[in-house]
Amino acid sequence: MPSDPSHEDAAATLAGDPPQILVADDDVQLCTSLTHVLARAGYAVATVKNGREALDYLAEHPVALLITDIFMPGFDGLELIFALRRIEPRPRLIAMSGGIDACMPDALNVAAALGAEATLSKPFEAAQLLRCVRATLG
Repeated sequence: MPSDPSHEDAAATLAGDPPQILVADDDVQLCTSLTHVLARAGYAVATVKNGREALDYLAEHPVALLITDIFMPGFDGLELIFALRRIEPRPRLIAMSGGIDACMPDALNVAAALGAEATLSKPFEAAQLLRCVRATLG
């Protein structure tokens, strides 16, 4: 993901407590990039490596938005999205994926059908991420 445009930073800065965002992805480099872009835009960000860690985190820390990868080892993003149906309050949800799995080529459509408010295909630009986050949070 290319660096975020600096003109987005000023417009994205939020007043008051920043919305909490949790990113679930096994790609450490992507998590670092997303954290940087979202934090510069004024959001508070935490990261986890898979769906199980996300559920554990959500049990202790309510978040406004969960951004999850679909394909992760162990407990994947689709399992996470399905499990979120039992969580109250349920965070808003963005699903992302860059891989095409032969068994599930339409994984982002499945994620949307399971309840993701938005989807992102990797790779995506920082500005696209920020637009998606803002639209999903309202």
